[in-house]
Amino acid sequence: MKSMILLFAAVALLSGCATVYTKPGKTGEDFEKDRKACELAVRKNLAARGAPDT
Repeated sequence: MKSMILLFAAVALLSGCATVYTKPGKTGEDFEKDRKACELAVRKNLAARGAPDT
């Protein structure tokens, strides 16, 4: 049960990362940088809670 809760939390947190990038003057490279930063934050959050890295 605990693993299902962690999985749901991971999906919910990752869905918070932008799927539509609408920043005028920014490039695809900027998007990738922001996306990676978002994913890293989620992974750190999950690691702090004891969830295994996927």
